[in-house]
Amino acid sequence: MATIKDQVFVVTGGGGAIARPIVQAFAAAGAKVVAVDRSAEIAGRAADAGAWPLAADLSTAAGAELVSSRSRRARCARSFGRQG
Repeated sequence: MATIKDQVFVVTGGGGAIARPIVQAFAAAGAKVVAVDRSAEIAGRAADAGAWPLAADLSTAAGAELVSSRSRRARCARSFGRQG
């Protein structure tokens, strides 16, 4: 079986009631998790599970670009100790 340890996952709605347990399970298995939510406060709720919170509205092109942009990936990689 494949391992998810050190793989990076983006979980939308990551601080919410449904997605937060998913974030916690991925993080507990050793994955690096980016928790995306429209609200910085809600995304921040996933930080205690080891996720990197990111506020972005993925229903807009600008929000999608924010999540996928090179600067965000690099910042994420650095915060998890990987080369970006």
